[in-house]
Amino acid sequence: MEDMGWVVFGFGMAAIIGRLAGGFISDWYMARWPRLTRKPMTYVNTFGMLLGAVLCASVVNSYAIMLPVLIILGFTYSLGISVYPTYIGDLFGVVNLPRLFAVRMVALVLIGAVSPVFIGYIHDTTKAFTLVFWIGAGFCVISLVMLTLIKQPQKKAIADYKVESSTAPEA
Repeated sequence: MEDMGWVVFGFGMAAIIGRLAGGFISDWYMARWPRLTRKPMTYVNTFGMLLGAVLCASVVNSYAIMLPVLIILGFTYSLGISVYPTYIGDLFGVVNLPRLFAVRMVALVLIGAVSPVFIGYIHDTTKAFTLVFWIGAGFCVISLVMLTLIKQPQKKAIADYKVESSTAPEA
């Protein structure tokens, strides 16, 4: 059981490092090069989750193998946590961020409520979690495809806006 303690510790430390790295890259690095987007960070996040799911489904059969896989998962998952708020703000504007996060949180809570029942059913039926990881990998592939469809909005120059006169006619 003490092996599991190291696995949890490794995941937690990788998550802390991933969150700090994601925040650093998102806030400091991206602010200095405004033409760069946060989209590559979301690719790294989603691909890391895909890699972790595939490895869990196919090769993890001991704590020794589970530790590096969960370190990858912890780092890449936390990298995304740091980047998503600012990336959503970049895409839709910071004014819309509270509403978008409210919708996102409702979806996450619903998924979080249904998932344990679904995962438990799959485990009870198949006596393994392998199918669950493959389903997760499938969702990651769908996410990667949909991520490629996101286009960064182009900011217009002030000169591109047509300003209409608001002067009232004289009496």
